[in-house]
Amino acid sequence: MDSVLVVADWPETEENLAVDEVRRALYLLKGEVQEVRQRHPSIAEHHAGTWSIPLTNGLQALAALCTLLNKSSYGYRVLFFDEPPKWVVTEPRPKKNVTRGG
Repeated sequence: MDSVLVVADWPETEENLAVDEVRRALYLLKGEVQEVRQRHPSIAEHHAGTWSIPLTNGLQALAALCTLLNKSSYGYRVLFFDEPPKWVVTEPRPKKNVTRGG
């Protein structure tokens, strides 16, 4: 095993979360994961709720992240890579100026 990609799933609720609630939940989760990343700097965050972890030094970082997510209201998925993943990276597109009105 080379590495893993961990993706957090939204908490199960009776109704969809409002955008503000989602942002607040992600902010809180990011802070908690940051504490884990201080102890395990090999954890790389790619997007809110998405991390990759190399397994070359063992499973401690993965175990620490999964333990944190198990204590939260988030589910998660883990994708295992036998070989180093090959990322396709694009540059962000510049924002277009949008005028309102007519």
